[in-house]
Amino acid sequence: MRRISKTVRYITATACLTLLLGGMTACGESRTPDFNPTQLSAPENLYLSVNVEYDETQYLFTWDLVPLADNYTISINDNVIAEFLPVYLQEYDVTDYLTAGEEYTISIISVTEDDEYTNSEPAVLKCVAEIPTENLEYIYRRNNYAVSRGTANLKGRLVIPDTYNGLEVVEIAEYAFGREKGLNRPPQPNTTSVRMPRGIALINKSAFSHCTNLAEVNIPESVEKIEEFAFNWTLIKKLTFHEELLFVGDLAFSNCVLLEEIVFPDSIEYIGGNAFNECENLLKITFPNHLDYVAASAFRKTAWYDSLPNGYIYLGNVLFGYKGVMPENTVLDSYPDFIDRFAHYAFQNHENLVSVTLPQDWKTLTAEGVFSSCKNLKTVILPNALEKIDGSTFMLCGKLEDIIIPDSVTVIEENAFQLCTSLKEIILPKGIIKIGDNAFHRCDNLTAIYYKGTQTEWNRIYFENGEKPPNTAIPYFYSESEPPLNEDG
Repeated sequence: MRRISKTVRYITATACLTLLLGGMTACGESRTPDFNPTQLSAPENLYLSVNVEYDETQYLFTWDLVPLADNYTISINDNVIAEFLPVYLQEYDVTDYLTAGEEYTISIISVTEDDEYTNSEPAVLKCVAEIPTENLEYIYRRNNYAVSRGTANLKGRLVIPDTYNGLEVVEIAEYAFGREKGLNRPPQPNTTSVRMPRGIALINKSAFSHCTNLAEVNIPESVEKIEEFAFNWTLIKKLTFHEELLFVGDLAFSNCVLLEEIVFPDSIEYIGGNAFNECENLLKITFPNHLDYVAASAFRKTAWYDSLPNGYIYLGNVLFGYKGVMPENTVLDSYPDFIDRFAHYAFQNHENLVSVTLPQDWKTLTAEGVFSSCKNLKTVILPNALEKIDGSTFMLCGKLEDIIIPDSVTVIEENAFQLCTSLKEIILPKGIIKIGDNAFHRCDNLTAIYYKGTQTEWNRIYFENGEKPPNTAIPYFYSESEPPLNEDG
């Protein structure tokens, strides 16, 4: 109910009384002089959906629902094409009003019938009625489609529709438009730009690999995963990632030499090995405060990496690595409070690293190969809370002679101690349930494994691919002073 001033109420009541005494029954209500109606919000997220329906192109104009609106009015190039559209609608078929290939300005207004509100300002979409590329292959994937090249002519702009025969296109198939080694699927050097569907969630392996003239591509807000090699060796200059993105695979954008800037969303969890390697003009990178996985090789040979000073590199919560040559006899035993993990292969090949003490509250290194090929690493103190030793963590640490595995460890992953040729003995906790493939492969001087459980418990451990520690390593079990008898007695 609107406020009405005392003066106005008095005048209105007097007028009503006068009319009533005059034999009339009508009376009126008056607004306050300072009353201002509220303007409705304009519709947001305008979009022109390009669809293929049984070989015919359909264009749907879509928008987000506006609270308190009573209906909508749509115009194309300032000509009204639809009025009094029901408030529950969020799309309108504009196929009959568009000519394929032409540019248009489509606007929409939220309309009210309540005098407490006024109509919104027009929301405007400038767009092109793009023509879907013909003869693409659509691969059915449980109520949606993946897309591949088929027999399409891929010269110039590649336009992938949002839907095909009523179902969303949500995936770019493996090798869809890129190079596949060993098969008759060459890349498409004549493709210069790509229009992606709005619903794409997955861009698969090598989808556009070696499309060497591809300079423009939109990454839709719906994309969650960009697989390995997806856009490597292209001419992409600008990338905009959105909040749904979780994963960028190995070499996904490597050798994109014109790429200059990246902003990673807070949602990103995984940035793979060499993901942006040799993007030589990539200078500006915005990282989130937290990352689950990033490889130390992800940004090698970029302008960003080259601009960093020598020393330790931190990316949010990740100790990314060390740039330059470490001082002789480096000891790594202190960490900033905000660090809770390493980048994968963070300190690989740092020959001057001789001793490592890890934070005592860490349960996992959350990274593979962190100290691999640190050939002078002699001393390692692992956290008492550690639950897993990741793959290749100490591979090729040729001077590591002994190491105590904490009782909390349950898993030693593949290649963890491979080619630790100075390792002579090791103590394994009773709680070990898995030892990965080649975990102790070519540890030629490993002669004793002290296991804190019984022989029965030892036999229950899962050895990946059935490969147990080297024959030279004799297991000693709890409460036994002598090694077990071998099969020959």
